[in-house]
Amino acid sequence: MQQLELALQHFDQDIEPTVNISDADSLIKTRQFQNYFCNTALSDWLCNRLDRSVRITFTCNRTTMLSFCEKRGVLVVRLHEIFTKAETTVWEALADYIEYQSRNAAQIIDKFISACPRTPAAQTNTNISTQGRFHDLRTIFNELNQTFFHNQVQVNITWGFASPRRYRRSIQLGLYLPNDRLIRIHPALDQAFVPHYYVTWIVFHEMLHDVFGIDQNRKQAVHPPELKVVEQTFPHYALCKQWEKQNLFRLLRFRKQRLKR
Repeated sequence: MQQLELALQHFDQDIEPTVNISDADSLIKTRQFQNYFCNTALSDWLCNRLDRSVRITFTCNRTTMLSFCEKRGVLVVRLHEIFTKAETTVWEALADYIEYQSRNAAQIIDKFISACPRTPAAQTNTNISTQGRFHDLRTIFNELNQTFFHNQVQVNITWGFASPRRYRRSIQLGLYLPNDRLIRIHPALDQAFVPHYYVTWIVFHEMLHDVFGIDQNRKQAVHPPELKVVEQTFPHYALCKQWEKQNLFRLLRFRKQRLKR
């Protein structure tokens, strides 16, 4: 049950059993669905099955296949798009797991997830550079992946580029590119005064984008509430926020040094 444990360990699940199991063979079949049809038809089915308001979002997440939580009286369910190909038994198991946290249902879902092929990190023409002057992104990424993500985050990581201007009003320290399966880290972080724990936090944050995905249909598509909750579990979260507040002006003034010939 590793997949489900990884997906649900940070979510509150206040879900009470309300209805008996009903037959859904007439709706759920083994076939491809268009995204809109899936979101609407399957949300309606699960709504009737659980006798409560439900909103389903399909994602392209690489590690979290399933998550759900209660928000303002609505059960919000985030599923990997592989569930659009699931048979009736899997959807019945999904409903049972949400409703009763059934161990048998969890095993059915986990078996289905394990049988689906994973998409590895895409090959890209981007020059990958992980070894900085002061921080090694590959080492940081690998340690985070093993400690927090069961080595399931399959993306590339590299130092990014800096604009030539000296003074900035804002700076994007990390960027997740889902189509390229790539994380870029701003070179302003590769300086002697930037602590290792802060760079690690930025990488951790970008890895969470791969876990939770980016849903373009949501107003808070880039930073959903679930991501923010999990981000705060980072061991040095408070310390990172404090350091950032005190040193952001130094990062804004970053300008890449030219190599002397």
